[in-house]
Amino acid sequence: FSIVLAPLLLRLTGVNEEIYREAIIYLRIYLGGVMFTVIYNCGTGILRAIGDSRSPLYVLAFTSFLNIILDLLFVGVFKWGTAGVGIATILAQGISVLLIYRLICGKTGEGCLAFRKTWQDGRKTIAASVSIGFAAGVQSALISFSNLFVWSYINRFPTAVSAGVGTAIKLDRFVVLPCKALAMTTTTFVSQNTGARQYRRARRGIWYGLGLSASVTAVLAVLLYTFAETMISLFSPDPEVIRIGANMSRFLAPFYMVMVVREVLLGYMRGYGVSRGPAIVSLIGMIGVRQVFLAWATPKFGTVRVIYAAFPVGWCAAALFLLIYMLFRLKRMWGDIEKPEK
Repeated sequence: FSIVLAPLLLRLTGVNEEIYREAIIYLRIYLGGVMFTVIYNCGTGILRAIGDSRSPLYVLAFTSFLNIILDLLFVGVFKWGTAGVGIATILAQGISVLLIYRLICGKTGEGCLAFRKTWQDGRKTIAASVSIGFAAGVQSALISFSNLFVWSYINRFPTAVSAGVGTAIKLDRFVVLPCKALAMTTTTFVSQNTGARQYRRARRGIWYGLGLSASVTAVLAVLLYTFAETMISLFSPDPEVIRIGANMSRFLAPFYMVMVVREVLLGYMRGYGVSRGPAIVSLIGMIGVRQVFLAWATPKFGTVRVIYAAFPVGWCAAALFLLIYMLFRLKRMWGDIEKPEK
């Protein structure tokens, strides 16, 4: 559907005409390989659940390096332009799927794509996984879709501003990646310990998650704040793009601790099987509050700093709503899991 509707999706963002053709080429190629990302994420979840968190890291490091090499080959040597970047990405993702598949087969002693056997033996597990994961998936999809409308505000500014903000967002994703990974680790930690009836340890999972995520994210945020211009210049030599991107990165850096709270709270509650309520209140903050803020502040102030502020406004609202929700839900959440079997 997204491949067919790619022109409409790009028009929703208000993309500049000068980059529209390249954008639609890249988007369609990337979407053509998006199933590789889905399978890879499922596979790494399986490996982490059986206690192997290193192999996914090694696979990701290898395929990321391979992606860079393929980018240089397809763009620098073959001169395929934007299409070359997209093809390099999906090839690297496809190889990551093959590697993850081989690792799972080696550790479990059987194929992991035996769909009929999986359905016959694991219907209850599949139903439970979908029940917990569906809300998280819908939340992620809706937040991504809402970003199209954020870009419709960004693209009202000159091209240099769009490029600078876009580059800062790329760096932002890099900074928050360890936080998101540790939030998923918190989910695994809590669910494994509740399954083993180590309830006290499971309860402490939130402090482990917050401590680890805050420590790693703080270091990355300080590095980003200190070397913002240098990092932005890796993507563009344009002085105006560097200035805009560095200003946005420095604006966001102090707020990453709020993102830590949001991600870990989500991961902690999912570990207890509570996902729908947290997803809803997170969406209200990340989408509802942010879109209302942009609709109000953009015409009132009309500066690019409104775009900068929209991101932490959404983070803060989501984190606050999640904290309130968890405080009201906590005792019941623990009681539902820890009540003795009849």
